[in-house]
Amino acid sequence: MKKPQALIGLLAALGTAIGVMVAVIGLPYGRADYSAFAEVYHGTQNAGGTVHIAVDTDVTTAATEANTLVPVPGPATVAADVTIHNETGASTLVAAVNFNLQGDVNAAKITAVTPGACPPPGTTCNPDFSESGLPGAGWSCSPPNPDDDTDNNPANGSDSFISCSNASDPPSVAGGGGTADIARVTYTVNGGLGIAPLTLSVVNVADELGVELLACNPGAGPCFDGSFEFIPPPPATETPTPGPTDTPTATATATATLAGYGVIKIPESCLSDGPDPGGDVDVIPVPVLPAVAPANGNCEPGDPSLANLWICEIDCDGPGEGTLKVYEVAQGVPAGPDGGLGAYEFSVEYDNFVISSLNPCDIVFGPDGAGEDRGPVDELDTSASNSDCADDPNTDLDGTCNMSHILENIIHFGCVTSDTTAPFSDGPTGDMTLASLELVPHEDLRDDLFPGNDNGVVTIIKDNGCELVDQFGHPLPGDVNGGLAAYCQNAIITIRILEGDLNLDCEVTVDDAQAIAGHYGAFFGSLLYSKWLDLEPNLHDLDIDIKDIQKVFGRIGSTCQDPVPAQTPVADFSPNS
Repeated sequence: MKKPQALIGLLAALGTAIGVMVAVIGLPYGRADYSAFAEVYHGTQNAGGTVHIAVDTDVTTAATEANTLVPVPGPATVAADVTIHNETGASTLVAAVNFNLQGDVNAAKITAVTPGACPPPGTTCNPDFSESGLPGAGWSCSPPNPDDDTDNNPANGSDSFISCSNASDPPSVAGGGGTADIARVTYTVNGGLGIAPLTLSVVNVADELGVELLACNPGAGPCFDGSFEFIPPPPATETPTPGPTDTPTATATATATLAGYGVIKIPESCLSDGPDPGGDVDVIPVPVLPAVAPANGNCEPGDPSLANLWICEIDCDGPGEGTLKVYEVAQGVPAGPDGGLGAYEFSVEYDNFVISSLNPCDIVFGPDGAGEDRGPVDELDTSASNSDCADDPNTDLDGTCNMSHILENIIHFGCVTSDTTAPFSDGPTGDMTLASLELVPHEDLRDDLFPGNDNGVVTIIKDNGCELVDQFGHPLPGDVNGGLAAYCQNAIITIRILEGDLNLDCEVTVDDAQAIAGHYGAFFGSLLYSKWLDLEPNLHDLDIDIKDIQKVFGRIGSTCQDPVPAQTPVADFSPNS
């Protein structure tokens, strides 16, 4: 067993010997997305207060991503970094590290790349220490040399091992969230679909005195595994074939984002043609996101998963003013041998202390939906269809499919279909709107926020368990884990008040200016003082002075759809952001 011996030899160079500990392998993390919490969370586990090791499968970003989606066909190689994180309160020196990273066991999806020459000190092999974020001269990773396949049998997967020490110039990893890459492992992509897990073992980290800071297998960690998830490529959209007078050559271009067979959210204000002025929920064409660049501050340009929901009480007629319509959309559903979409289900979770209601509505199999010829959503009044999902006194369905359920803070959407014609009609294909949500902010937020600088509450509307199947119940191509959609994405909603909007009508006018001017000079303890009017600074300075007056006067003409200055939705609310 060369790995423990290699570790003891390395630590002996520092004047200390460390024994072999007990193995603990991290469990898979499922589909919950905790990436918004930066380095404190890995999977569902809080690693705060620890020195720990984690696999980062997206080496192109600063964050540590436990799972990365990779299209197939796509890149010829993928890479993962093994990283050290210090969430304790003090910095620590790192003088010796080793780990083993086990790749895809049956090598159906990835195989570690075999490097060329790997001379001592072994810092440019695979694993590759030259990509490390651990500075300092004196590092050596040989002997033994790093090994991309410890049993020399790629068919069994790849156990990639590296062990490095620095007796003369050990670097420091800062406390309170400091991170550093230890080494990078590069893999050849073999073309299979599904999840390729990356599992850590034989992990040890020691300081300059040989004191063990961390151990996993042997040892209790914590260590956090990772994975690559190989999915079909985005669906292509064909450019029309040119005529005789047109420019030659038709090309096929793939949509850049939100492609695949998943369920995603499109806030109404982000749609390329804006909200439906009639208020009905029609079949919404999915916009090509790079072309979506609204000029207002209600939607982050190019990213429809972010939006503002404005607290508004009078004259609220713009998107996101008082309520926000959000659409659940399926993209790239293939025709396939069994005929398009036959059923779907997913759950929407939300914080009911922030959002009081979602007013859910199933669409795709309802009247005017893309699959209405197969659909069970019977929203019919005596003659006309009720496609906006408003309450209908003549039916118990009110726009929900027969398998949908409304709970306290979870909405479960579920539709099964049957054919009403012979032969079977195919389900809808391509891009379609599955359902809608109408987000209503909790009324208590009116008393918790005030129209000052950077006000707001950020909340996630989270999708879970997204499944799309054909009319015979077969998972669609590209589904993973027995039928889960490859994409199941969340929306991040910022609930806020337009700065300077004192009467909550989503615009700053002379009415707001007059409302605050009449309180000029008021201070805490007087009858004219109100925290609602104490706008500057954010934490209140207990008087209404010239700063507060200018806060409103300088914003006259500002609206929720075009706030001055911009109040863009918040994309990240992690503790380290």
